Amino acid sequence: FIRRILSRVKRFAKRSFHGSTQIMQTMSETVLGARIVKAFGLQAEMRARMAQSVRTVEGSANRIAVGAGLTSFLTDSLAGLAIGFAIYYGSWRVSVLHTDVGSFVAFLAALLLAYEPAKRLSAFSVNLQNGMVGARMIYEVLDAPPGEEEAAGAPALSVTEGQVTLAGVRFAYRPGENALDGVDVVAEPNQTTALVGPSGGGKSTVLGVIQRFYAPSDGQTTIDGQDIAAVDLASLRAKIAFVSQDVFLFRGSIRDNIALGRIGASDAEIIDAARRAHAHDFIMSFAQGYEANVGEQGTQLSGGQRQRIAIARAILKNAPILLLDEPTAALDSESEREVQIALDELRVGRTTMVVAHRLQTIVGADRIYVIEKGRAVESGSHRELVARGGSYCAFFAAQFGPGALKTVA
Repeated sequence: FIRRILSRVKRFAKRSFHGSTQIMQTMSETVLGARIVKAFGLQAEMRARMAQSVRTVEGSANRIAVGAGLTSFLTDSLAGLAIGFAIYYGSWRVSVLHTDVGSFVAFLAALLLAYEPAKRLSAFSVNLQNGMVGARMIYEVLDAPPGEEEAAGAPALSVTEGQVTLAGVRFAYRPGENALDGVDVVAEPNQTTALVGPSGGGKSTVLGVIQRFYAPSDGQTTIDGQDIAAVDLASLRAKIAFVSQDVFLFRGSIRDNIALGRIGASDAEIIDAARRAHAHDFIMSFAQGYEANVGEQGTQLSGGQRQRIAIARAILKNAPILLLDEPTAALDSESEREVQIALDELRVGRTTMVVAHRLQTIVGADRIYVIEKGRAVESGSHRELVARGGSYCAFFAAQFGPGALKTVA
C-alpha cells in the first residue's frame, strides 16, 4: 500500500514540475510580449493561463501532502501497534514466565528510541520521490546527445576564395515534409548571390544549412571544395558573418554588442566598424555614446539602429563569407536606405548570399536564384530572369507593376 502511495506521489510531483514550468513560460511570454498583450487586450487570457498553471501546481502539491500524511499516519499506526504488542507481550513474559524486568525495560526503551528515526525515514521516502522527479529530468537533458555532432580531430576550414556550393541538398524539419528538396546553389567569390521566392520556399533554411544549424539528409555543401560536414565547426562559423532581420542584442552597452563580433577588439576597431556601418553618428548622439545601454534585447534602439549595430558587429568580425537574411525587411524607407548603404560597404571583397522579398534590394546582385518548394527553379541576373518571363518576372511585376518590365527590357 505504501508503495502505491509513493507511486502516486511520484506522478503528482512530475505534474507539479510541469506546472511550475508552465508558470515560468507564461511569465516570460507576458513580459517579452507585453506590447502584444496590451494591444490585443490579452491581460485576462494571460491571467487565466497563469491561474490554470497555479491550480495545477497547487492541486499536485495538495496530493503530495495527502500522500505524505497517509504515509505518516500508517507508520504511526503500525508503530503504535508494534509498541502496544511489545508492551503486552513483555508484560506477559514478566508476569507469567518471570522474565528479567530489566531486559524488558531495556528492550522497550530501545524500541521507543528507534520510533522517531523510523518515522523520519518514512517521511524521507516521500520527499525523495518528490525531489527525484526534478533530478531525473535534469539528467535527461544532460544525457541527451548533442545536437551538433562533430568528429574528433576534424580539420579546420581553409577559405582561399570563398566559393559556396550546395549540391542536391535535402532537409526536412518534419518527416516527409522537405524544406529543401534537392536544391542546387552556387555563390561565387566576391559576388552577391540572392535568394528570392515565396515564403516557406526554403531560402532561410539554405543559410542555416551553410552554418550547420541543420544537418541535411542528403546532398553536400562545400566551401572551396571542402565538405562543411567534415571540417571543424568553430572554424566554419569563424569564416561566416551573419546578419538577420531579427537582430538580437545582448544586455549591455552598444560597445559591448559590437565587440562581440571579435572578442578582444580595440576601441579604435570598434569605432571604425561603427563608422563603416553608418552607425557612429547616431551612437554619438546619445549622451553616453558607445557606453549607452541598449536595453533588454535592444528595446531602447530603433529597428534601423539595431540593424546597423548588427552590421557593425559583422564588419568587425571581418569574415570572408557574408550571409544576410532579409536584413531590411522590417525597416522604413529612411532606415532601409541607411542600412542598405552599410550593407554595400560590408559586401565589398566578400562572398555574399542574401535572402530577400523586396526585390529592389537585390536587382544589382550578380546572380539571383528563385527558390520554390525547396528547389532552385530559376537562376540568372536580374535582366536575364525578367527576359525569361518566369517566376521571377511574375514576382517583379507584382511588386513594381507590369510597366516596370518595359523599363528593364
